[in-house]
Amino acid sequence: MSEATRAPIQLLVNASARERRDRLEILTALLAAPGVEPVYRESVLHWPGDHPVYGWFCRVNGCRAARTNTVDLCHLHRADWRTAKQQPGATRREFLRTAQPKVLDLRLMEPPDCRFCPERPSRHLGLRLCLTHFSRWNKVLFRKRDLTYDEFVALQTEALPGYGDCLVAGCVGRADSPLRLCYVHDERYRNDGRPGGAQRPAGWGGDRVVGREPVEITCTAPDAFRHWCRTARPASRAGTVNLLGLAPLVQAEIRFGLLAHAQKAQRSAWPLWHIQAVANLARLRGVNSVLDLLSDPAALAERERRILRETADELRIVYVTEQEAKEAGFLETEHYGIRYKRRSSHFDFTDVPQRWLRDLLWDRVARRLRSPQAPRSPQHIECGRKACVELGVFLTAVAPGGGHDPTVLTADHMRRFVADHNKRAREGLPSLAIRRDGRPMKVTGYTHRQVFNQARSILRDALETGEAERIGLSREFIIALPTARRSERTRSPFPDPVARALADETNLQLLSDRFDPNDMGYRDIWETLVFTGRRASEVTELRLECTSIHRRVPFLWHDQTKVGNLDEAIRIPQRLYERLEQRKQITIERFEDLYGRSPGPRERTGLALFPSPQKNPDGTVAITYSIFGDAFRDWLEALDIGAWVPHQARHIVSA
Repeated sequence: MSEATRAPIQLLVNASARERRDRLEILTALLAAPGVEPVYRESVLHWPGDHPVYGWFCRVNGCRAARTNTVDLCHLHRADWRTAKQQPGATRREFLRTAQPKVLDLRLMEPPDCRFCPERPSRHLGLRLCLTHFSRWNKVLFRKRDLTYDEFVALQTEALPGYGDCLVAGCVGRADSPLRLCYVHDERYRNDGRPGGAQRPAGWGGDRVVGREPVEITCTAPDAFRHWCRTARPASRAGTVNLLGLAPLVQAEIRFGLLAHAQKAQRSAWPLWHIQAVANLARLRGVNSVLDLLSDPAALAERERRILRETADELRIVYVTEQEAKEAGFLETEHYGIRYKRRSSHFDFTDVPQRWLRDLLWDRVARRLRSPQAPRSPQHIECGRKACVELGVFLTAVAPGGGHDPTVLTADHMRRFVADHNKRAREGLPSLAIRRDGRPMKVTGYTHRQVFNQARSILRDALETGEAERIGLSREFIIALPTARRSERTRSPFPDPVARALADETNLQLLSDRFDPNDMGYRDIWETLVFTGRRASEVTELRLECTSIHRRVPFLWHDQTKVGNLDEAIRIPQRLYERLEQRKQITIERFEDLYGRSPGPRERTGLALFPSPQKNPDGTVAITYSIFGDAFRDWLEALDIGAWVPHQARHIVSA
């Protein structure tokens, strides 16, 4: 975890008892809202097997067995599919249609009552016998007595008293012996080396009756035994997340994280076993908040770290107010009801060295987010942050006191910054502070213009609102920063040799075979760009039902979101229409591979033509332009025809 990411986490950890109570009250109120499913309010969450987010039934139609951790098939069907796919022409959708349902493994459920003793759990699930009656039946078999099972059942006329609940804090099962542990925890206690030395008397075989023949339990270290009972993980149960034994705030935080995750349209899969692993870790460490677990992310497994980080992002929005976020140096767009696509709500400004400059940036962004015409993309936030970081780092090096006192800054300091940045842009030198993948980025004409214009806009805004006068920042310092003039040339069309290379059938096949091994449709995207002249994002975001024929003329329906035109139609060649129809069939087959059925009419309207392979539970999320752009760039390098971008296809007149 980077320093920038760690700072907001440290703001939330080590909360006082009063703060923890306040947070618990907030989360309790949010979880008690009328639209929240009751399952999110329980200490033991029981999920329906067909729940749309946390369902655990096997994907095979009618199968009620629990799926494995990483796939959507149960263990038995997973083994069957591993064998079936070795056959030529085998498809997963056909396997899902023809596979027969399996029986749920009873070991993943709470054991039923003994058929004779309502207060005791069954030790033998098939016979439904508690430990005592199972021991008695074994003696019948061992002594080879001429007694049938039905006759044995008829002789059992007395219901034995139970032993109470299991002593493990996170267990909902009942004890099946005087040791006061359920069968699962009895086995685990023995495997863990019996901490505390709790044990039954030697020779106790389970057939003594409690209350008539008292059984003495010995324990050499009671504190160690109690600690084991307090931290032992609960028994694995299908469709269940057990939060017993956790602090009330930890329980509420996990439940709220589950609720927030379920409300996202774009989300990754959270198997219940992985969620239970997070709860077990919190129980083992005895934390007061799940945020405490993120203090040392290196000690977490990847699955735990992923769930905890997303939960922390959602909790930070609830726990921290706008003003507290400003004091800590970050901003949450969710405070303004905005969440940008494929972007978290969190924007970190702590890398701006001077507090006064960081506050000017924060105030400007907050005003724009509150306005009715709030920007549609997060670019205005990122560009403003980079501009302030670049200016702030320069002032740290040249201004008195590192530039932290705005009253000492003069026009000469700004002119020196302008001269330095102009030189970096002219000579292609690295930036002072703007980095990519941990390395300083080279200052280009584009970044040079962004730094000047964004910094100038933020400072001028402070001048107009009177904030500059309030903090003592001189007008001369602000107006010394000029507007950057556009110096780059516009993109030109592809030269004929390049255009021929990018349209050559052999090269197009290379794009499909080498740079699109998972058949995401990069060639289809590229040909659509060339034939239609649309923006790349308008093509990657196409929906499944994007083509149609009217009066024998094929049309492509798309959204021109940049200019606000939705559901626009454009005529396309028959060749492109047929290619997109083939892509539609591939997308439908992949849906069937996942769900074992065809998409319904309503589902078809929302499906992406080029679905993303990540965080896309229902197929409605399209791949990003950057994914296609990376493959396109690698393709051009393999063709050795120079550096070009897909956007230049907009300048080509299609044949």
